[in-house]
Amino acid sequence: MIMIGPIPGLARVLAFSSGIFLAGAVLPANAVTFDLGVAGGFTVLGLNNGDITINSATSILGDVGYSQGVTSTTNQKVDTFTGTARVHTGVNSFVPTVATFQPSGGIVSDPANDTLLNQANSDAAAAAAAISVLTPTANLGNLGDNDSFGVTAGVYTIGSLDFKEDTITLTGNGNDAFIFNVSGSFDFSNSQILLQGGALAS
Repeated sequence: MIMIGPIPGLARVLAFSSGIFLAGAVLPANAVTFDLGVAGGFTVLGLNNGDITINSATSILGDVGYSQGVTSTTNQKVDTFTGTARVHTGVNSFVPTVATFQPSGGIVSDPANDTLLNQANSDAAAAAAAISVLTPTANLGNLGDNDSFGVTAGVYTIGSLDFKEDTITLTGNGNDAFIFNVSGSFDFSNSQILLQGGALAS
């Protein structure tokens, strides 16, 4: 499972495979209150026993977390990585290509970092549980390659998302929230989120 954070120059997105991803400043008036806690401090967070592949990114802005049991055999071809790679000492595998994967804050793996990642996982699970009870605006079904789409503010359910060079366009104002509850697999390769109409990244 992956939590995905700020995409350079575009929206801030939080994502969980079998969970949620969202962008926007505040939740709709009928939303339950939730807090991302420590999880909100990561741009990419691989949740416990999940998988992360980072390959051919223009830039990463913020920390990337590899939690306990995560498998990550490809970490390469990142032009600019402004942040820290935080690797749990109980990770299943973490294989960086040193020549092309160079976080400005280095690669950190120690007990204090384990505590941080464990708390981020707990906070992410709590946030996902809170968001899962929101009433959906629409069900978008299973989305694959060439299924780019646009939506206004709301809560959307998605069976699975497998994007490669696709676009999600979010149209709204600075107070709008866009929440996507993904129940299956999540792949956002070489894709982007565009903000229109005054929508802001939180």
